[in-house]
Amino acid sequence: MIDDRIQSARRTAYSLMGAGFHGTNGVSPTVCMAMYKCYVLPILLYGLEIMNISSKSLEKLSKFHLYILKAIQTSSKYTSTAAIYLTIGALPVTAYIHKRALTLLGCIMRSQNRRIRDWSLYMAGNCSYKSSSWFTFVCKLLKQYGLPELCDIHSNPMPKFAWKSLVSKQVNTFWNAQLMSEVQIRSTLIFLEIPKYGKPHQVWLSVNNNAKDVQRAHVKYKLLTGTYLVNQKKAKFSGKPTDSICTLCNSEDETIVHFLLKCSALSQPRSVIMDLVNYLKTVLPINEVKKILSDDSLLTQLIIDCSKLLSLPNRHLHNIELITRKLCFNLHCRRRYLLEKICNNAQMKSSIVKAANWLGAEDQQIKGIYQ
Repeated sequence: MIDDRIQSARRTAYSLMGAGFHGTNGVSPTVCMAMYKCYVLPILLYGLEIMNISSKSLEKLSKFHLYILKAIQTSSKYTSTAAIYLTIGALPVTAYIHKRALTLLGCIMRSQNRRIRDWSLYMAGNCSYKSSSWFTFVCKLLKQYGLPELCDIHSNPMPKFAWKSLVSKQVNTFWNAQLMSEVQIRSTLIFLEIPKYGKPHQVWLSVNNNAKDVQRAHVKYKLLTGTYLVNQKKAKFSGKPTDSICTLCNSEDETIVHFLLKCSALSQPRSVIMDLVNYLKTVLPINEVKKILSDDSLLTQLIIDCSKLLSLPNRHLHNIELITRKLCFNLHCRRRYLLEKICNNAQMKSSIVKAANWLGAEDQQIKGIYQ
């Protein structure tokens, strides 16, 4: 049954691609997430609230759910799972199943048929804690999320909307705490500000429904989640300290700070910072602006995620996000262009030297020029 649910949900997701339900070439991730919740997720979870799902089946559902969220945000395979959920305002699939099961329990307890309510209480009381009964399962959920016990709900059932609101609040609080605890131990997420639960991050909220904006925001998203690849990170995998030197300027290690603020080869696209400074002067005291500009770490934080550094109204954060997104995208494009140019020159030199050796050329001046 689980495989059938996943297959049906996958077909539904593929059918929505014509409407822009995919990565950087479609509509904004916030719209994609709304489409997923409206069309795909109900099909994926249909009927599962009445089952005590095994851990193996739950793992299959979680993999598919995470796969869709990664595709919506075009996330790298190295992106933290907690960051994938929190930046788009989603929950693990387990939380959605638990919400549905607890909502169904509320419907049973509010039933006008007293026999059904009494039978439910009887089944919950007579099943062992290790039983695979559905009532044992929901009793564990009540304890896990700090909700009233089943006997209290039976004797004093809550109104429909009050119960659904309480369940949603408790489940959201529990899983948000779980995800935030993972974010705090991830060194790659030091620049990320956790948005209020249920709301996507500002990096996606500020995106319009066109491919150009989505592609620009994707660069910012990679900086937020610590998956933007610079030479310092490459050196960690290669084990060679010399590999961390910036390929463009050869002056120091290529870190995120160096890429955003210091690399001399990227000075031209960095002129956008002046637009950022001019805007900051209109919304912040001049002393605070000077403090940010004099500290590379603060300025880097402002560029990557201003909401973690500034307490401003959403409209100001939105405008700063637009400026910094343009800055990051321009730096990325210039860096990529220069790296490709260096790579092409190196390949051309190597090809000429190989051709000269193959032809047995005796003129060593050709080799001297290109070696």
